[in-house]
Amino acid sequence: MIKKTDGKQFIQGLLMGSANIIPGASGGTIALILGIYQRLITAVSHFDRVWIVALKSRDWKTVFDHVDLRFLSTLALGVIAGTVSLGSLMHTLLEDHEASTVSVFFGLIAASTLLVARRVSRWSPTGLMLAVMGGVIAYFIGAASPEASDAQIGLIYLFCCGAIAISAMILPGISGALILLLLGAYKQVTGYLKEISRGIVTGDNLMGILIFVAGCGIGILLFTKILRILLDRYYELTLCALCGFMAGSLRSLWPWAAEQPPTGPLETQIGVFLGLAIAGGLGVILLERVSAKKEPTNRDLDKKTSSTISGD
Repeated sequence: MIKKTDGKQFIQGLLMGSANIIPGASGGTIALILGIYQRLITAVSHFDRVWIVALKSRDWKTVFDHVDLRFLSTLALGVIAGTVSLGSLMHTLLEDHEASTVSVFFGLIAASTLLVARRVSRWSPTGLMLAVMGGVIAYFIGAASPEASDAQIGLIYLFCCGAIAISAMILPGISGALILLLLGAYKQVTGYLKEISRGIVTGDNLMGILIFVAGCGIGILLFTKILRILLDRYYELTLCALCGFMAGSLRSLWPWAAEQPPTGPLETQIGVFLGLAIAGGLGVILLERVSAKKEPTNRDLDKKTSSTISGD
């Protein structure tokens, strides 16, 4: 039976999938501003021994409930749909209108940074230090821009790229697409998506996507357990570090550093940039406010899930 929340979660996944395909943006950021980030991390981290035992004993209720499978399934469908169907469009926008596109996403990430900062009740010296460290690391990741390669990369390397990139994709402020660029795999992966979205399915692109997805699956299962522990024990300090990462990632979305920088009078360039950035920022703020009306807080979700684990 389809519930109203299924449609909402599918759209949330659609937004995450779309963000994951954009260098400099992050599906984790979208999840965070939508209020589902910690629920997602909690659910994925529960693919553990308890879940395996339940699966072996065919305890289907525990199999579904322990990992919040309905939520994960509808979200995953949205992520897949967003990544495949919009991947080609986003790639075209970045190629043909790069400066305008990154201006919008500059505003998106900037507004997201402020929204995450508001979640921290008290900025301690340790929190500030972690934010600065996160910002510096993200800045230098964004400053790296190796030339794209036309050579096909091997399947084993593609698997490793998937495992590393998915770890970035679920972490707010770290762009999985940017990581793929740094690893030299972005062009090949988006090429696969573009072909598949147009109905061109071959043995090469199908095998490449399957290997990449397999790497993503392994990466998300391993990485989310670590992040889950950090959110459990150091919730606000983790948010401080994430906030710094998000601020530092703005370096990769600076339109004047793009391969196709803005043209025309400087005043016009600045005006267009500010207009598009503000539009992107207002969109994020509106999205967060709409979602916050009905979404439980991250901490409430975390406590509820933690008590479930203790009960098991």
